[in-house]
Amino acid sequence: MPNREAIMKALQSTAEEIGPTDFGDMVSEVLNEQAEAECVEAGNHGGVIVNEPLQVEKPKASQSSEFDAVLGHSAQLRTKLQAALETQVKKRVHHRQTGVRIDGRAVHRLLTNGKVFARKTTTKQVDTALMLLLDVSGSMASDGRIETARRSAMAVAAGVTQISGCKVAAAAFPNVVVLKEFDERIRAVSGRFDIDPRGSTPMGKAMLWAAPKIAMRREQRKMLVVVTDGAPDNWKEVQDLAARYTASGVEIIGVGIANDAVKVLFRQSIVISDVAELPVAMFNLLKGSMRRVA
Repeated sequence: MPNREAIMKALQSTAEEIGPTDFGDMVSEVLNEQAEAECVEAGNHGGVIVNEPLQVEKPKASQSSEFDAVLGHSAQLRTKLQAALETQVKKRVHHRQTGVRIDGRAVHRLLTNGKVFARKTTTKQVDTALMLLLDVSGSMASDGRIETARRSAMAVAAGVTQISGCKVAAAAFPNVVVLKEFDERIRAVSGRFDIDPRGSTPMGKAMLWAAPKIAMRREQRKMLVVVTDGAPDNWKEVQDLAARYTASGVEIIGVGIANDAVKVLFRQSIVISDVAELPVAMFNLLKGSMRRVA
């Protein structure tokens, strides 16, 4: 289980104050490497370094005109996901020697241990914060990838939200566009998922942006799922960040669309050959991952 206090300390501390596996050190190291690379690049070309902060956009909340259609098309998948995770809450009856309610079915225990008083307990197995990062770079414009990807992300967000104990957030990159915050209602913000492809694939910057969002969550389990159809602008940066996430107790999974880069970038990954496979693949991925008790 990720230690929330340790992660938050890492986010608020300098690299010298914290251990090498904390988010704070992760961010510090990556930013230092980027700064050094920019200095070298500027020196080689006689240019001037311009510090360009990551652009983050949060469009006004609105409902998508296709939201109900997306729900309809994904109903079977969402039902299967929810049914598979219904075991998240298990009610058990324990018997004790003292109490207020006698279990008639346990009267025979009077002759042995005397534990005839029933007490119900509820155990929650799924307590998860899920962050979806969706690549909407220029290459996603081909073969209808962007339409299927954003609808799949919307459907997953709707499905996970229905599961008690689970929270989901979603964002797109290259420039980070907040699609859904953890505590926002998916229907109310579904219009944000109507996003067009643009730019390159600065996956690492999006992962850096997501780090404090995930760290602040109180859920026992934390997951990051990155959906992409290509390779990142900076391979080493993404691999380092993925290792830091894992070391900090956050599960990270890559979903590749007709591209094997995620196999190299992430310890856990799946690759689909056609974007049409994405909805089923994502639901099956979550069903398998989230059923494993943290």
